[in-house]
Amino acid sequence: IGGEEIDHSSLIQGNIDPHSYELVKGDGEKISQADVVFYNGLGLEHGASVKNQFEKHPRAVALGDRIYSQKKEAFIFVEGQIDPHIWMDVALFSEITLPIAEVLGEIDPDHAPLFRERAVRLKEKMLMKDQELFILMQKLPSEQRFLVTSHDAFHYFTKKYLANPDEVNWEKRLIAPEGLAPD
Repeated sequence: IGGEEIDHSSLIQGNIDPHSYELVKGDGEKISQADVVFYNGLGLEHGASVKNQFEKHPRAVALGDRIYSQKKEAFIFVEGQIDPHIWMDVALFSEITLPIAEVLGEIDPDHAPLFRERAVRLKEKMLMKDQELFILMQKLPSEQRFLVTSHDAFHYFTKKYLANPDEVNWEKRLIAPEGLAPD
């Protein structure tokens, strides 16, 4: 969305677990010097040092929290906790595009129309992928659409893509013995 008009860096790269991520040397400076910090929110980043930095930053944006405030009915709770893995439902996750464009546009008004245009295009692509995935998964016979995994991060995926539309007991299609967090 920001394209060449912004400089960006990512704190969590590769196979690092975002649930237990703690800042490493230089991360605090990256966050404090950033004009804006985008993060998932919804309790995903619960390491004390990361949480503290985000809470102190004047322009830290918890994208999942923003979506939740507008679409509470789309969110899943597991054992009383909100499931933060919203990217597993591509259509739901596509809702982060316009808030990103809005915030970038506030910081750089000259490029606001460009950011919005990119956000709209990205959202359209994500919605097309969402439909492709849904159609692909629905081609599997209903009695074979189950997921067994070691991490309970797939509730949104299961509900959206493996369950039959309007299926009430979609949770039975997912088995994750390890629980919501990988630890």
